[in-house]
Amino acid sequence: MDSTQVGNVTLSSTSDKGLNKDINYRDDATKALEEVLQWRPADFKMKARGIIPETADQLGFIANDLVKVSPECVGGKRLPEDYDIEADPNNSDAYFLNQVPMIAKLAQALQAQHKIISEQSEIINAMGVSLKDLDGLDG
Repeated sequence: MDSTQVGNVTLSSTSDKGLNKDINYRDDATKALEEVLQWRPADFKMKARGIIPETADQLGFIANDLVKVSPECVGGKRLPEDYDIEADPNNSDAYFLNQVPMIAKLAQALQAQHKIISEQSEIINAMGVSLKDLDGLDG
């Protein structure tokens, strides 16, 4: 993900309910967890292009990998296999990461994990009660 600053532009994601319609809340948290577990964080440098210099090492995701697992988290068309950055440094077809859908997917995955943890906690607590009952039988 290239987040190099050139100039000063502020972008925000407006999400007021009054501006939205056809709202459908997702309940596929388990599917989201399965997807997020396939995401592969990577260390990389962005290549120099035009007036933008090569970046230092950064941690992030490669959109070409993510699009296979969570396509709603990726925008753009995809650069051709034979893309030459020096010949065409400003090609606008490059994949990019859609950060709001990524955050939503991560929130769903967290909800799925919380459900698993809560269920396991109940089982562990029930097992503890059962062990106390067994200890009482020895007396």
